[in-house]
Amino acid sequence: MTLINLKTYMLGTFLGIIPLSLTYAWLGAAGKQALSGGDRLPLVLALTMFSGLSILPVAWRKRGGGRGEGGMGNE
Repeated sequence: MTLINLKTYMLGTFLGIIPLSLTYAWLGAAGKQALSGGDRLPLVLALTMFSGLSILPVAWRKRGGGRGEGGMGNE
């Protein structure tokens, strides 16, 4: 089905999905707290983390860490 082995797939999934999923959950909880009149600092930190994780792939590719146009290697 694919040329990617299971270990590479699992590592890519962990590094690509888990951090943003945790950040989304944190952002939702912090947003609810801020809208309820609570502390806004966790919301600012969650937004900063979300922004940083969102920009990371672009910065990685500009730095030369990407593997080509599609990101899948040289097919």
